Amino acid sequence: MPGHLVVIDRAPSERMLAALAEAGYKVTFITTEADPLPELNALSNADAVIIASTHPNAERTAKTLAKVRADGSYAPIVWLARSDAAPFVLDVVHDPPDRDELRLLAWMTSAERSRRAERDARREAGDAHHLSDLGRVVTQVAHEIRNPLTALSAKLQWLKRKASNEPQITTMSASLLDEVDRLSRMLSEVLEYGRSRTYSRRTTAEVAQTLKEVVALYRETAEAAHVQLVLDAEDSARVPYPSEELHQVFQNLLANAIDATPPDETIRIAVRKREGKLDVEFRNPGHLQEETLAQIFELFFTTKPNGTGLGLPIVKRIVRGAEGDIQALNDGADVVFRVTLPLSA
Repeated sequence: MPGHLVVIDRAPSERMLAALAEAGYKVTFITTEADPLPELNALSNADAVIIASTHPNAERTAKTLAKVRADGSYAPIVWLARSDAAPFVLDVVHDPPDRDELRLLAWMTSAERSRRAERDARREAGDAHHLSDLGRVVTQVAHEIRNPLTALSAKLQWLKRKASNEPQITTMSASLLDEVDRLSRMLSEVLEYGRSRTYSRRTTAEVAQTLKEVVALYRETAEAAHVQLVLDAEDSARVPYPSEELHQVFQNLLANAIDATPPDETIRIAVRKREGKLDVEFRNPGHLQEETLAQIFELFFTTKPNGTGLGLPIVKRIVRGAEGDIQALNDGADVVFRVTLPLSA
């Protein structure tokens, strides 16, 4: 596609339409006799703007566009000559445009695309640098906050013990301790998310053994929630992750599954080899809305009243640290979290 043109013209001719269509341009016409700028503002993806010389607001529109051109808000401006009036801009096409004028349009639209690509690349580089600086600041602040929180927790525990015969103080101390613990967990997750996630291929963990340890760890929690855990993981395949990192992935997914599973239901965990990779599935009864599936691995997105929205993003960073992948999906009457891991050589 040569480009996207916006033509501001009260009565675009069939000849103009045919010539531009034949040249392969996508064309959007603005046919209002009033000020066309409000409509044009919504067409920020145009590669060139053609203004008919016979439009009542042609010259004022061209002057306005020329003034704001410097900030990159609008594409190049072309004058569509239909009268003897002197054009306000130098670049002119006629109705219909001839071959040289179509070449001019092709050059302008190509140059505009290159300009925008360069501008977007500069903006993305600036954003990446800003986010890197912000990440360092957040990490440092999190470290600084942890020490006073630890001291506060110790003081509250002391107060709770000393005031054991004062029910009101005991209750208030316990409530404040819960809040301090919640903030401490959030800070730990922020720091955990900020850690680098690249692993040596020499570092490996056995998936089946790790899953058995995690299931044993959560068996009592599941029984308290009246949820059954079924593990199908006999394969002793190894993957290029540190054991503690793999533990964290499986613990997070299993804890979430237990929270989401109704009583007297079953969570099934299965491991399958597939084309040089290993799929680990956590399956529990339920259904996730489409908007939840679209955001579930985004930072700070949570459906839990006291959730931090950091658990699943951390899981995703760990899994992708060794070129693995994770996805959430609805499968029949079940919600499935599928972790795909590369096998160690």
